Order: sequence, then structure tokens, then C-alpha cells
Amino acid sequence: HLNEMARVAENEQQSLALLLIDIDGFKDVNDAYTHHAGDAVLKQMSHLLQNYVPKKTRIFRNGGEEFSIVLRDCSL
Repeated sequence: HLNEMARVAENEQQSLALLLIDIDGFKDVNDAYTHHAGDAVLKQMSHLLQNYVPKKTRIFRNGGEEFSIVLRDCSL
């Protein structure tokens, strides 16, 4: 998906930004409250990210507690 987004952005002469998010201490949540609780935290994080980013934005879970956010046509 990222390669395709980069190709489209280049063709349309748009900027592209990649944000990486890692939830520090997430292993402690799994250890203290079980993996079921950890899954609930990850789902909630996903919903929060989806609700607070622009519509052109793509959100990916990289694995574990890591997320990538790709912003198209944005100025920083």
C-alpha cells in the first residue's frame, strides 16, 4: 500500500508524510491484564487514530503495538 501511495503522490506532485507510532510499555499491559485486554487497547487506539486524522490519511498496524500513519498532500 505504501508504495502505491508514494507512486500516486509523485504522479500528482503531492507531499507524503510517514508517521510511526509505538506504544511504550505495552508489554506491561499484556502482562498485567492479559492479551485480551491488550487487544482491546489496540482496537481503541485504532479507533482514536481513525477519528482524529484527515480523510486522505491511511493507518496501518505494523504488528505488535506499532502503527504507521501516511498523510497525503499535507503541509507540516
